[in-house]
Amino acid sequence: LTHPTNMAQPTMTPEMEFEAKRHQELSNEIQDLTNSRQKQLSQLNENTMVKQEMDLISGEAVVYKKIGPTLVKQDLSSAKDLISKRMEFVERSIKSLDKKVEAKQGEMQKIESRVQALQEKEMKRLQQAEQKN
Repeated sequence: LTHPTNMAQPTMTPEMEFEAKRHQELSNEIQDLTNSRQKQLSQLNENTMVKQEMDLISGEAVVYKKIGPTLVKQDLSSAKDLISKRMEFVERSIKSLDKKVEAKQGEMQKIESRVQALQEKEMKRLQQAEQKN
């Protein structure tokens, strides 16, 4: 096998370096958003289990809410309402995170398209330079 040694090798242009850096930043941001989403899902699962347990409780049972190191007596219906509202809040938060991730992924796809176009432009430039030699 012979390898052409006199062929010019493509190099990263400043634009490509900028786009690669921005792509990495977006990737990190998506990872952070994904981690936040995972935490929100854990909270949603925890609240869902609490709600299921509360649904099993009869209206005469005593319910306590933990506030710091103290247990405070709470009305069952207000406790159920609080859990439902908390679940709605977490669900909205998850949807918001999903939209942010989707937007960041869209930005990444645009960057990938720009980098591909820049690479093709650089390859054409190198091919033209080779033809002149």
